[in-house]
Amino acid sequence: MPWCCPSGRGLHEFAWRSTLQLANAVVLATWSASVARAAAPEHPDHGTNFSGWIYPAIAVVVLAVCCLCCCSQSLLNLCKRDDPKAKGYKPTAVFRKNLNNDSYGYFEVMDRPEGAYEADSMLPSDISRRMDGQNVVVVLEKAALLLALELETDPKQVEIENELLVTHECLIALLDSPLNKTGKLTIFLHSSEDVLIEVHPSLRVPRTFPRFVRIIGDLIRKGEVSGQQANYPLMKIVPTPVEQYFPKGTPCYGLSAAGRQIRLRDVAEKVVPPEPEVIVFAIGASYQDPIQEKEFGKAYAPDLISICPWGLRASSACHMVCREFESLWEIVSPE
Repeated sequence: MPWCCPSGRGLHEFAWRSTLQLANAVVLATWSASVARAAAPEHPDHGTNFSGWIYPAIAVVVLAVCCLCCCSQSLLNLCKRDDPKAKGYKPTAVFRKNLNNDSYGYFEVMDRPEGAYEADSMLPSDISRRMDGQNVVVVLEKAALLLALELETDPKQVEIENELLVTHECLIALLDSPLNKTGKLTIFLHSSEDVLIEVHPSLRVPRTFPRFVRIIGDLIRKGEVSGQQANYPLMKIVPTPVEQYFPKGTPCYGLSAAGRQIRLRDVAEKVVPPEPEVIVFAIGASYQDPIQEKEFGKAYAPDLISICPWGLRASSACHMVCREFESLWEIVSPE
């Protein structure tokens, strides 16, 4: 077996055992010497007779040798225990280091065997396939994506509330919804610099905001973010304008506090056959109301509606849209 040294808990255990054995040897040697000295007779001319010290000295040497043997055996046992080969450990082919995402420290699952998977059919990577049948398209307008590059260089700013946090909250609300899990939701991010991002429904958004900032920064630099156990990007930059990806005749609505008051159920009930079963909602992902601007939503969604008489956070509006269509299309059965 190759020489190795125990580390961590094994090293502490070896030191503790060695200390105990050395202490026992010292105690026994001291006791043997004191007994021999007390039993040794004194010679009237030459003082104490030291011939009685021979056997205690031999005993001390024997105890020291035994102590060294025990320490060596303990060290070998600990080395064998820490040696993966001695355990019979065999590296499995389940996980491997994802070299493409090394900055995040992810571990990805190896490629799956070929075959048909239900999840793949529910969440197709081609956006044109996702537009077939029932589908809700949400465009998060004026998302502060380039702010991620500034936050990466100044970690203290990540802890302060900022506009990119709005996009993070909206993505969590949308991607965690049952509407998205069934493949009936399509998400786009439109930045304030006119950069359009397509978000795949199988994306799992990081729950911590600093990690989300790093992923968005990587997306801006590389143009896409690859997925784990997927042969397609989970987020990628696509050409503008966003309306080119909508089916012809798709109704588009912009959610704005300045829009006309209407119940969301009245809007959702219009998406029934033989009408197109795809509907688009433009939702502002900034502190202002960008839906009223021509560059962010008003060009393709001139019909501005307000689904709540009170001001809503963008993530709350996303929750309402998803819940309404889940109920209408019976994705979540009522209790």
